[in-house]
Amino acid sequence: EKAPRRRSVLFPVIQPGQSETKTLFVTFGERGRQTAGEAELSSVYPFNFFVRYWPTEIEDAKRSVTVFPCPLRCAPELVFIREGRGEEDERKHRLHSDKILSETDIIGVRPYTEGDSMKRIHWKSSARTGKLKTRLYDEASSRNRFLIDLDRLVAGDMEYGLSAAAHAISESTKTGAPVGMLCRREFIPPAAGRAHKIDLLTRLALYHE
Repeated sequence: EKAPRRRSVLFPVIQPGQSETKTLFVTFGERGRQTAGEAELSSVYPFNFFVRYWPTEIEDAKRSVTVFPCPLRCAPELVFIREGRGEEDERKHRLHSDKILSETDIIGVRPYTEGDSMKRIHWKSSARTGKLKTRLYDEASSRNRFLIDLDRLVAGDMEYGLSAAAHAISESTKTGAPVGMLCRREFIPPAAGRAHKIDLLTRLALYHE
């Protein structure tokens, strides 16, 4: 655990009866729910003879903020499940592939064949024709989506895994690529947008063994 670094802002001169405002950026020592803590005012007036100190309250100091893990660059193949790597990852990929695909990827239907997943049945077409129909998906579209296996990432070093996932999420959302996550065996479907990014990063921030 790292101790938070002290930061300060300088007001050279404030005229009598006047006020000034500056922004103080705070760096937190660890992820999770944190509060701003305490602040201290100091003044060398008059003429640098001595320094006076006053403790002061920070506006909304008791309001907690969510601190995300520090992003750590990691090779994408170590973070994402795409086509599967090895038997275990291949099993996970098959298990969640139907969930990753969405209605927007449907490009048609075909007759049902033995072995088709029931989740791919197009029930409206099946009811209309009286025969089972299976959805046809644009598999190329689905390959542009990413899935982070967080349970595997944190198995060796939890903080390293969380930081690697945070970097991957941030980089993926920069390009608008949908990204999802396996977290404590819960499947969070791939999606894009700032709200989804914040949701994923918040899960990382609050992750505990």
